[in-house]
Amino acid sequence: MKKLIVITLLLLFGLRLNAQDNTPGYDRQKYHFGFSMGYNASSLAIIKNQNFYQPDSLLAISPLSGPGFNLGLVADVLLYKHVNLRFTPNLSFVDRSLQYTFQDERKNTIRSIESTYVEFPLDIKIKADRRRNVGFYVIGGLKYSYDVISNKKVTKGEDPFDEATRKVKLQSAGLSYEWGFGWDLYYQYFRFSPEIKFQHGISDLLKKEDHIYARPLDKLFSRVICITLYFE
Repeated sequence: MKKLIVITLLLLFGLRLNAQDNTPGYDRQKYHFGFSMGYNASSLAIIKNQNFYQPDSLLAISPLSGPGFNLGLVADVLLYKHVNLRFTPNLSFVDRSLQYTFQDERKNTIRSIESTYVEFPLDIKIKADRRRNVGFYVIGGLKYSYDVISNKKVTKGEDPFDEATRKVKLQSAGLSYEWGFGWDLYYQYFRFSPEIKFQHGISDLLKKEDHIYARPLDKLFSRVICITLYFE
């Protein structure tokens, strides 16, 4: 996260020193390509079972967000003067946790849920008129994600006869809708775009299992805030 902030500040400072209009015909080009890197903060939205408070003397389940990062590519197509279609496949490393609170405090625990996703976002980008070398835009669309961590790796260390060792598992694939905003900063040889995006899962990710950490859960949905730097 600190590295992304430093890169952004350095590029912004460099833009302020440049008084001329850079790449004036950039936005009229039909296609753009590039790469991206970003930071994500991920958590899970919980829907509990109706009998949530009854089994195992469980008092509460709280989602905890964790840090992660993304690396990806960019393919951008100009549809209209201020509208672009963007395909930004990326590899996303995600860390989330669930905190369990029991009547018996000795049972209290945090179950970490790590994922490595191959993601395929397809978005519509709507741009305002640029002012010199700066432009603002909003973006929104859908994203398909596939977790490439195998079930064997997730289940490593589990004992089927000891519930305390069991883990909460997620489905491999999920669909999300996303929206956000950003700024296009135009330099002599490229366009730099810092972007903030909010992602809400619409697919239930919970893999149903019968153990102390999965029984109280009915559904789990992904929630992600992502800060991404695009170089095109």
